[in-house]
Amino acid sequence: MLVAELVPLGRGRKKVLTGEGTAFALYDAEIQRYGIAAGEELGSATYDRIVGEVLAPRAKERALWLLQDCARTESGVRRKLAEGFYPREVIDGTMEFLRGYGLVDDGEYGRRYAELYGKRRSRQRVRQDLIRRGLDPARAEEILEESPIDEEEQIAAILRKKRYDPGEASPKDRRRIFAFLIRRGYPAQTVGQVIKNLDTMPKTV
Repeated sequence: MLVAELVPLGRGRKKVLTGEGTAFALYDAEIQRYGIAAGEELGSATYDRIVGEVLAPRAKERALWLLQDCARTESGVRRKLAEGFYPREVIDGTMEFLRGYGLVDDGEYGRRYAELYGKRRSRQRVRQDLIRRGLDPARAEEILEESPIDEEEQIAAILRKKRYDPGEASPKDRRRIFAFLIRRGYPAQTVGQVIKNLDTMPKTV
């Protein structure tokens, strides 16, 4: 492959761009070691050495550091590695390594997230969070079916915290609290039912 350009990244690193669209980052000393220069060919054997000796180990180390920092989805780890200019095959190999040791598991991540945040966030909000963190929409739905969220209880807790009194609230107050809960992702029908039956609901929260 032809080395099209060497782009400075700072801190003694450069991004190596090839004519085939491959990109990866190396330190200046590594670029010299492997004889990489703009406008010259990078042989497949040399590229394989770079992957095996530098990029693959470095990607694994980076991924392990990311997971030590906090739990992440597979998509989240992939995105971080891509931001570090690791080639696709290196990222794929790293993910296979992580899965082999059970270090990334989107299903387990989603269940833990739903269990933690499902106590104070609406079902819609939790679903959006899971998808934004890289879970497939179908997987997110599956997790939420396994871990039901009691939205009525959450809404009642919010109303009581705000000292909302259905008997004393003015039409303006009702509209304001209704809009607030809708913005939090709660279904309009559920919000209406809880507001109507708040006085008869058990104070379990």
